[in-house]
Amino acid sequence: MPGTVDMDMQELEILAALLQRVKASGGMSLEEVDGFLCALVCITDETLAGKYIPAIFGDLEDGIPLMSELELQQMLAMIMRLYTVRFAGIGKSGGFQPLLEGGREDTGTAWAASFLSCINSIKGIDTLSDRAESIYFLPLLALAHSKVPRTDDPEAFDPIKPEEREEALGVLPRSVGVLRSAYQKGGSPDAVAAKPSRNAPCPCGSGKKYKKCCSK
Repeated sequence: MPGTVDMDMQELEILAALLQRVKASGGMSLEEVDGFLCALVCITDETLAGKYIPAIFGDLEDGIPLMSELELQQMLAMIMRLYTVRFAGIGKSGGFQPLLEGGREDTGTAWAASFLSCINSIKGIDTLSDRAESIYFLPLLALAHSKVPRTDDPEAFDPIKPEEREEALGVLPRSVGVLRSAYQKGGSPDAVAAKPSRNAPCPCGSGKKYKKCCSK
């Protein structure tokens, strides 16, 4: 599970195991937590505040079954560390790769869905609807919903193909970095990113040229 040089594989495996134990209460997996934290990095400069913890752990009214206070504190500390690593790495060259459960047909779906859910609950995707950077939501939407717009009818969708999923996963770090920059600049006129050239690969990850895909 590649992702960051600042948390080694052993640490990530420990965190994944601890998070797996909160799934019964509606909590998140490591993949979902990573998507959630990356979204927080994009939309706020705040450190991980207590108000966001319930979204990660689910319903904690009855506590976490078979988890000691020490284990809970260890899990919280590791989540905070992952947040700090993401805050430092997103948007930097070579500094960010999403933590994904590989070897599945729906690889990236849980990550993208968690990312988008966090954005929607705090800022809203529509915040950037009039900005050129909004196209960088497209690979995230394709992964989250496992479908892509049809080229002959933008209002209709086809199931995402394996090669289209790979394309979307490949542009995910770039897309998240651009979205972070866009949210931080807050919509000022000089913050609008240049659109891809017509012959460039479409950032939605479809594998098609921009002129034959999302430019329509």
